[in-house]
Amino acid sequence: MESSDGNGEKEGLVYGASAKQGGAVSLELLHNGYEVYAVARTEEQIEQLRAAGITAFRGDLNDTGSLYEAIQHVQIVYFQLPVNFDLPLVRRYFQNAVDTAKLANVELLVVNTNVFVPKNLTDSDAIEIKRELKAYARDSGLPVIFLQPTLYLENLYIPGVFEENVLASPVPADHPIAWVSLKNAAKHASYAIKSRFETKRHHKCPSQINIKKRLKGTHLP
Repeated sequence: MESSDGNGEKEGLVYGASAKQGGAVSLELLHNGYEVYAVARTEEQIEQLRAAGITAFRGDLNDTGSLYEAIQHVQIVYFQLPVNFDLPLVRRYFQNAVDTAKLANVELLVVNTNVFVPKNLTDSDAIEIKRELKAYARDSGLPVIFLQPTLYLENLYIPGVFEENVLASPVPADHPIAWVSLKNAAKHASYAIKSRFETKRHHKCPSQINIKKRLKGTHLP
């Protein structure tokens, strides 16, 4: 596996490339000249990924052995924490991904927590497991960057979230929130990778990137 230094082809493994969020990241990386790898459980998913220009392998995050065929080709691993309330399963998936990345000695791990994790402890298990897994990634010794979007604009299309000009959100309409589209979140992921490999001042590469643009409820269409 050759090192990426801003010259030549760069390779990245995107977990969740078959889903909307990971798929957007995969397409953005392809657009920027990266060779993208992925793992999928079914032949149908594999064929869809290959049709999009992604090198896909049969694999499952429950089986670390099945991940190595893909990860041995890459310098970069992107992992999006899933929206799944089976917390032991999420923990196992993430730890398997990080352990395999460490074994393969990848040069960068990019983790999207899928939600903002505040500095102070909360009473939400769904938030606190993300804090736990961030610590696991840091303790791996791998270079890691965290992406922490607050809310995805595409959530507005979920039935019942936005109906008759009313947004079902437990936040006052005049309170600004950092909304981000899947496309823009993917651009942030690409920037995180580029800042690590394609800038001369690697020591200034941010260890965490948060989405800062904020809109009030009254600004939403």
